[in-house]
Amino acid sequence: MPSPAGDSAPAFDVAKGERFAVILPSNRTTGFQWQLGRPLDGNVVKLVGSEYRTHENHVAGAAGSERWIFEAVAAGETTIVLHYVRPWEKSAPPARVGTFSVLVH
Repeated sequence: MPSPAGDSAPAFDVAKGERFAVILPSNRTTGFQWQLGRPLDGNVVKLVGSEYRTHENHVAGAAGSERWIFEAVAAGETTIVLHYVRPWEKSAPPARVGTFSVLVH
């Protein structure tokens, strides 16, 4: 179940063992990338993996998207927070924040 892109708080309602994806716009050529903004509640969800995909036009400097895949581990509620940052700019605030609520049943 992919999420809409943006800085909103879409809810994921998933069953234990189900995988779900958060898909966010990204442009690695600018140095920005999405990172976990805070540790996951490993009792409820775990990170399976993430990948960056460029759009089909493959033009230099073109934007793409990042796909973060999570798995529901056990029943509960949690929030996933992702920050769009340049990793070397440690003191800079995130350019964007994605917050996603998750309900596992």
